[in-house]
Amino acid sequence: MINNVPKIAEAICHGLCDHFGVTYKAAGSSGSSSGGTSGGFKSYIVRITADDGVNIRKGAGTNYAITGAIPKGGAYTIVDEKTGTGASKWGKLKSGAGWIALDYTEKI
Repeated sequence: MINNVPKIAEAICHGLCDHFGVTYKAAGSSGSSSGGTSGGFKSYIVRITADDGVNIRKGAGTNYAITGAIPKGGAYTIVDEKTGTGASKWGKLKSGAGWIALDYTEKI
């Protein structure tokens, strides 16, 4: 049983990451990922840098309804990008929860 603890912990981490729409990055791994919703787009991870966090919106722009929020410091996988009202660029969350303004994030 004790020999299985690392495998069990890793499986739990994978499940939680999938649930919250983030990419699992094991210690010492490159964390690179591919894919996305647009042809040729390579997904990547961002960290929220705005003190007040960012709103999640139904579409790429402040003209879309707010569906939630993400606090500062959270790391999320972006699977597509678009231009839109209110920010220079918007990123689509892997979880499908919506879009965030990438002006308030940094790539990690």
